[in-house]
Amino acid sequence: MHDVIVIGAGPAGNIATLNLSNMGYRVATLDWRQNIGDKLCTGIIGLECVERFPPDKSMIYNEAKAATMVSPEGKRYRIVRDDTQAYVINRVAYINSMAERAMEAGADYELGPRVSSIDVDERGVTVETTSDSGKNRWQAEMVVIASGFGSPLLGMVGLRNERQSDYMIGYQAEVEVYELEDTELYLGEKIAPGSFGWLVPKSDSRALVGIVS
Repeated sequence: MHDVIVIGAGPAGNIATLNLSNMGYRVATLDWRQNIGDKLCTGIIGLECVERFPPDKSMIYNEAKAATMVSPEGKRYRIVRDDTQAYVINRVAYINSMAERAMEAGADYELGPRVSSIDVDERGVTVETTSDSGKNRWQAEMVVIASGFGSPLLGMVGLRNERQSDYMIGYQAEVEVYELEDTELYLGEKIAPGSFGWLVPKSDSRALVGIVS
């Protein structure tokens, strides 16, 4: 029996787990991913995030002071600031560090099995997870669902119609590039209808290229 079950070991889930554990609550965090933090993300964080949840210097690929907007016609507009506006970080290492601190504070983590059901009643909440090795049941007084806005788990607790699909799909790959100064955003229906594409420099001639639509 835990005080709180957190579903989702991303930024929001790990921060909730860490804060609750530091306050003395018994927390169990569940995520189907084995590698915490490994999902589609450019790894760009703003200054407020850096101030509130500072990453280790070893996790920072580079600082962003400029960005280039590429119009549907191919015209390029570079926006430059004197001060750093954001940081490009190693997302996996950053999110993992939050989880490690939460574990040190006493949180339990179950990685791999998927949540198959959530039952809420006057006594609290029961969460069932399923994997190849069988099922497991977790009980707590409260559940925090931090598994993303498109998660079907919201429908299990009556917060959202599971058939809704008003969210966007994104794809991203790591590529080799040369002479890429700063982040580039590509606009236009031919690139990504209703949205945009991006090219984000990391380090050592590596970059992330992706689209969302």
